[in-house]
Amino acid sequence: GSLADAWAATKPGVTALDFAGVAARQLGRAKILGELHGPALSAAVDAGCAPEACLKRREWTADGVSPDDPALKSAIPCLEPCPFFLGFARTCAEIEQASTVRAELAPDDLATLAAALRHALEHPPGDLREGDIAMPLHPRRVARVLARYQVWGLAAAPHAQNSDE
Repeated sequence: GSLADAWAATKPGVTALDFAGVAARQLGRAKILGELHGPALSAAVDAGCAPEACLKRREWTADGVSPDDPALKSAIPCLEPCPFFLGFARTCAEIEQASTVRAELAPDDLATLAAALRHALEHPPGDLREGDIAMPLHPRRVARVLARYQVWGLAAAPHAQNSDE
């Protein structure tokens, strides 16, 4: 769809879609996308559409999500959430709907977990395929956890971290 989106973006009256509108059209298992909003949606977009994950410049919107920085992406526009992102977002919504586990962690343990997540993001399993979203070590899932729990201080970009963590 890259060529079609690039062509369509040059035509008057063609606008990018909103995630909420796309989510409202979904049926079956994908209907859960309508439940993804706020920090959970922001984390899914940050992880699923990050420059490391996708080179297209996201022009579609989502409530509470900043637009892509044109300096970090290609000139190829992304006018609507792609099927790969929707699949990833569905997985994120299912994770958000699951029951939670309360964990009390010492600050040093939290730092260890954050470093392990950043390491997993930098060194994904070699046999992992792009579509293996169900795998816990998938880079987009790891990036989502880092983005989702940034309040814990986990969201620091891997390339900004000290290499001896």
